[in-house]
Amino acid sequence: MKKCLFIAIFLVAYDGYGQKIALLSHDLKTPILYTDSVTMEQISSGRFAFAVNNIDTLVGSLAYLRTLLRKEITRSKIESWEFRAGNTVIKTHRIPRAYGDAYSIVATSTFDEVTSVFNITTEKNDKQNAKRIDEILKYIDKNRTVLKEWYEITPKMYQVVIIKG
Repeated sequence: MKKCLFIAIFLVAYDGYGQKIALLSHDLKTPILYTDSVTMEQISSGRFAFAVNNIDTLVGSLAYLRTLLRKEITRSKIESWEFRAGNTVIKTHRIPRAYGDAYSIVATSTFDEVTSVFNITTEKNDKQNAKRIDEILKYIDKNRTVLKEWYEITPKMYQVVIIKG
């Protein structure tokens, strides 16, 4: 009995001790890799790192941005803002255009002094970028082996810059 209790305590302590990091592929084609640390080789080979325990915030932020990009014509009073999910920051900048605003969205993560960057908006218009976010969310859901089921959350904006005048 004491042996079983010791093993159970060890497994609980071991599971919480190491930081689990998911490495997404930029092309969304190769499976997600899971690791305890990030190397320059992993990032330079086209991977983006995020902490597994922050999946709710990451997915919630992407879902919010997808909804924003799907709107027909938008005129925002916000110049830029960011969402934070642990070691990951998703920065959004407004690009003013004649027929509604467009957005530039870039995610950055730093683990072990190694920074990875993921350009979320790679398409020419917001509708295509909304589809790209859909693809990212489907990729995460499809390749979810270690990732827990996530909850719908409303992300909090940080570093909000308001347009003057």
